[in-house]
Amino acid sequence: MMNKLNNLEIKIRKEIINDKEIEFNDLIIDGISLYQKLIKYNFIPSLGWGAVEFQSDMIKYFLLEKPHELLWYRIPILICPDCGDLDCGFISAKIDLLDNKVI
Repeated sequence: MMNKLNNLEIKIRKEIINDKEIEFNDLIIDGISLYQKLIKYNFIPSLGWGAVEFQSDMIKYFLLEKPHELLWYRIPILICPDCGDLDCGFISAKIDLLDNKVI
């Protein structure tokens, strides 16, 4: 059985959340916004906003260059839109690289 390959895109998005405009990078999987799909949880994607150091770390996690210090091999993909702190809640995923494919 052949596994389906999905298409991942990143799209800059601006939303009004908690009375302030926030710009972030939405993850679009096969044309479907991850932010919109999981909007009921009131989180935003972790890429594309926040301090430079925070973004540098997030990129390293997504590229599997270093493990997250609290989640190890899971990556916070949706986080609190106010502060990005994991204590406010988050949605994470385990990302692996196998035969040049992201799983």
